[in-house]
Amino acid sequence: MASLDDVLRGATAKLRAAGVENPAREARLLAELVVCRDDPRTLSAGETRHLATFVDRRTRREPFAQIAGVREFWSLDFEVTQDTLIPRPDSETLIECCLDRFEHHPPARILDLGTGSGCLVVTLLVTWTGSTGIGVDVSERACAVAARNARRHGVGDRAWVMCGDWAAALDSTFDLVVVNPPYVPSDELAGLDPEVALHEPGVAIDGGEDGYACYRRIVPRLATLLSNDGKAVVEHGPDQRDGLAVLGGDSGLCVVGEVDDCGGRHRVLVLAHRGP
Repeated sequence: MASLDDVLRGATAKLRAAGVENPAREARLLAELVVCRDDPRTLSAGETRHLATFVDRRTRREPFAQIAGVREFWSLDFEVTQDTLIPRPDSETLIECCLDRFEHHPPARILDLGTGSGCLVVTLLVTWTGSTGIGVDVSERACAVAARNARRHGVGDRAWVMCGDWAAALDSTFDLVVVNPPYVPSDELAGLDPEVALHEPGVAIDGGEDGYACYRRIVPRLATLLSNDGKAVVEHGPDQRDGLAVLGGDSGLCVVGEVDDCGGRHRVLVLAHRGP
């Protein structure tokens, strides 16, 4: 048996040396993944080895959410893997915007482009029990995760997950389209935290030379994807609001709303058909 305090001190030192922020807190959170007993004072040999494995993974800057295999989003737990972007608090701004825009009349049909873990479409379907949704992702493995998350939260019968190239295979219209595409400019990827740059899927982060590569493919399609009164709720980088608005205008859409994230930065734009 090993003293929990001693093991935590050693784990904290390793995490600190690796540059992990809040190493003491991270060490304790990792220990909580291993020990299921209330107020443990000692660790068994097996628990100590298990924790050491987790600490080693974290020192290589693997995100805690990937080690735990789950991340909370909108008070729901979502499975995450190295094949999916980890749900972020900033993206909850997108959910807030959707709920505000459709407060009195929930959308019947929802499309989530670049669904990843499925956190957006699943959260919306959990909230709107009469809606149906489709999540599309280019990664088959991400699609599998999204489908499991839909079943996990009891909306598997109202959520369809498709592997595809954005909306290329779709010919239907939707009342709500949510979009959270890769939007980090390629030359900024190297400056991201190691947890992101080394361990999250580049295909879900890299927005091309100027960060707009995916928007240029998606936004022109929104005009045909949206129903007459439909809305597209699009997440973007803090400096991309104006460029995205121009793309929308060139595609026959207009900006009908925008929302800042919890840090006060431009984060979400709402697009709709331009009126007569």
